[in-house]
Amino acid sequence: PAILIFDNSGTETILVAYNTFEPDESEYGYKSIAYSTKSTDGGATWSDKVQLNGTNEGRTRGRPILLSNGNILVSVSDGIGSPERQYACISSDGGDSWSVVEMANSIDDAPFTADECSLIETKTDGAFTGGVYAVVREGLAGSEKYWRLTSPDYGMTWGSPTEETGLPKEQNGTGTPCGLIRMSDGTILANYNKGWGDGIWIYQSNDECETWEAKSKILSTGGNYSSLVEISNSKIYVAWCDNGRVSSVWGNDF
Repeated sequence: PAILIFDNSGTETILVAYNTFEPDESEYGYKSIAYSTKSTDGGATWSDKVQLNGTNEGRTRGRPILLSNGNILVSVSDGIGSPERQYACISSDGGDSWSVVEMANSIDDAPFTADECSLIETKTDGAFTGGVYAVVREGLAGSEKYWRLTSPDYGMTWGSPTEETGLPKEQNGTGTPCGLIRMSDGTILANYNKGWGDGIWIYQSNDECETWEAKSKILSTGGNYSSLVEISNSKIYVAWCDNGRVSSVWGNDF
């Protein structure tokens, strides 16, 4: 699950985006459906689930983000069938309902393939003006690519995908999704492992995701699906999955 905590008209709200895997009669034997749910009482109770992208197939991994215009944005991928599609799901009512925008697909934007995606709002000349940066992991087995997509208008429209993300990748596997977070000092961090078994790296951008520099390697080998959060000024925690079953947490001043 991916979590966003935000102030919704004076009420602290926890929004969770997640997906299920449910058996069906397709050639794959299952379908994945992406949902959201939210709590306004610290997690004691939860709202009814709401389907994110309005189709029978969808997966979400990246955390929802609260945009400067008050909307919530979360990514969903449909990697089953042809074409594969990447969606931006937008809520203007605090996660009660969602509209869906297609970001890219594997036919019109070939050789792009849809997969797990992370989003972050970027600044222009020091101010938020609607820019959104997305990193999508290449879904094709054996590939080493991340794709970059950008939106100038809070996720309503998207440019063509490009491989020019500036993030290093090793040539030894597909790696795992790239997580993105803005620190309190304005710098942006990306966390991921560059290839299977290569450990978890943190990269830093001081120019709104245009260029990146290596900041820290927090795990020498293994680890995947890492997630980073800033607890206080420059204090971060990273959680990851060790082997598909066990989770670990690392914390440090940054």
